[in-house]
Amino acid sequence: MIINPAKSKALCFRRARVTDLLNYSLRDIVILEVSSCKYLGIVLHSDLGWADQVNCTVKKAWTALHFTMRILKKGNSNTKADVLGALSYKPSNSRKRVRKALNKAKLKRGII
Repeated sequence: MIINPAKSKALCFRRARVTDLLNYSLRDIVILEVSSCKYLGIVLHSDLGWADQVNCTVKKAWTALHFTMRILKKGNSNTKADVLGALSYKPSNSRKRVRKALNKAKLKRGII
């Protein structure tokens, strides 16, 4: 496996307020130290806090809600029926059905 130092980031987890930065390098290339990064869909922060992850999740939820409300407000009757039908199913199947209905609505509106 080959590691690309230009695409790598260093994240040091610590609770103390250390002001001096550590210098990480690989093959004489300095690796940038960051305070937070996204790994496998989870935002990790150097102080082990979850505020960035929560903000990212809330932003995604608001985006999905805004798109759904826009479809319900401005969509035609077939699109509205698809979205409302998907929202009325049991919670176990609702995520897949809502995603399918929203993607269908996006295709009809030419967004995708």
